[in-house]
Amino acid sequence: MNRPTRTVRVDEPTHRQLHELAERYRREWGRHVSLADLVRMGLTLLLADIDRREAQPPEVRRGE
Repeated sequence: MNRPTRTVRVDEPTHRQLHELAERYRREWGRHVSLADLVRMGLTLLLADIDRREAQPPEVRRGE
């Protein structure tokens, strides 16, 4: 199933890191992971982190 896509621009070092991480997944787990998959994984982790932080009392969030 094809879905509409958008372009996300990243700098050269980040692009290289994404390719290296995709290659590492392939080597270690024998599984293809696309650059888009890696971006989605990062978003998932960031959303989980912000949800966890928002669940904390305000005084803990501010570091008091």
